[in-house]
Amino acid sequence: MWFADFTVPTVPGVPAGGELVAAVAADGPGRTAIRVDAYVEWVPVRTAAELVPAGARVVTITPIADGAPQPAGRPVVVTDPVKVARIAADVNALPLYPQSTAMMWCDINLPPGGGPAIRLTFSASAGSTELATVTAYQEWCQLVRAVIDGKTAPNLNGSQTLIQQVMAIAGVRWPDFPAPGPTATAP
Repeated sequence: MWFADFTVPTVPGVPAGGELVAAVAADGPGRTAIRVDAYVEWVPVRTAAELVPAGARVVTITPIADGAPQPAGRPVVVTDPVKVARIAADVNALPLYPQSTAMMWCDINLPPGGGPAIRLTFSASAGSTELATVTAYQEWCQLVRAVIDGKTAPNLNGSQTLIQQVMAIAGVRWPDFPAPGPTATAP
């Protein structure tokens, strides 16, 4: 059997993970069988209720290790309106996590406590009620979990990039996390 596999790059707002597989095989004397399969995984757009609320003016960034705050990393409170808006925009730009067998694999293979992560807690002012809590897992299938206005939002994708962006924006470094990366907000 001979086959060729073609993939399409991911583009925001259009089907993700496009793949076309063409297979050709002998099917008896003088006959050829051809099979073409197309795979597309649709990632829907997030609703307004699944975004960090516009009223967020403070974000507390907490390093997490195995489900508990890290003793070596102290929480960082960001109150600069520009930085808070950039962090919220980076969270809001994340796509929904594709619901597939990969997610089931991640659930089964989750390290105890969830492994290293950062937790972003957004509020309207210091000490006020949480508007949103976002947890980005460093090693767990690029998973980001969010609770917005007290309701669990669908899982998001892109934790590694989010962690690097948040650390760069906040100007923070923790030993168990990668060095800050790009600070540009995703389109």
